[in-house]
Amino acid sequence: MSDDRAELRPTKRQSDVPDRPDALARKYLRVGRDIYRSSDDKKPIATLKADKITTQNTDALRDLIHIAKANGWTAIKVEGSAEFKRQAFLEASLQGLSVIGYKPSKLVEAESERNRLRFAESEQRRAKQPPPSPAVSDQGQSALLAERFRSQSHAENAKDRELRKAQELVAVAIATARGRFPNDTKAQDKFVADKKERIAKALVRGDELSGVKLVTKAAPTARQISPLKERFGPERVR
Repeated sequence: MSDDRAELRPTKRQSDVPDRPDALARKYLRVGRDIYRSSDDKKPIATLKADKITTQNTDALRDLIHIAKANGWTAIKVEGSAEFKRQAFLEASLQGLSVIGYKPSKLVEAESERNRLRFAESEQRRAKQPPPSPAVSDQGQSALLAERFRSQSHAENAKDRELRKAQELVAVAIATARGRFPNDTKAQDKFVADKKERIAKALVRGDELSGVKLVTKAAPTARQISPLKERFGPERVR
């Protein structure tokens, strides 16, 4: 922070007092033409007027130049100490504003060019980053669950915590198919495949699937497996 009051002025006459863009409105408080970081501030960070932005805080220069740019200023005149002018030139150059009233040395110009290159590289890296994956909706999650149920084997579905109930219904269908078509494995497979597909469609819809009640008095057979109500269509497991 400098004790000297420094100013940024537009090169063209402005009629409106500049204001903070949305991003900085959340960072700075405004009271009249003065802006503050918080109510703890004894003095404003800067004062905004139509013909100038006045500040004593060199550490706020980046934001003040951002305000100038957001309000249509394309070039600025700088007044103040040599250090203030140097920093104003570096920040304005980085944000694409021309600076009048300061002639940078070759060393300052080299620093300005380095800052621009670093900023451009940072923007390129950001552009190459993949966008965040959108949140999967409930319907999308149901579709993914159904697809997993279709692709996995009976044994895999039986071990899958989210698909155990669905696989219990498939187990009922397997036992039923063996009872109906004891000597026809193709008919058994078709019966089970049709039932599995109907269960998958129920998963897509998000229907609640009931479990099955297993009678364990003797070795389980088709007659000892009693399905509970299955909520995925007019046809029921038999």
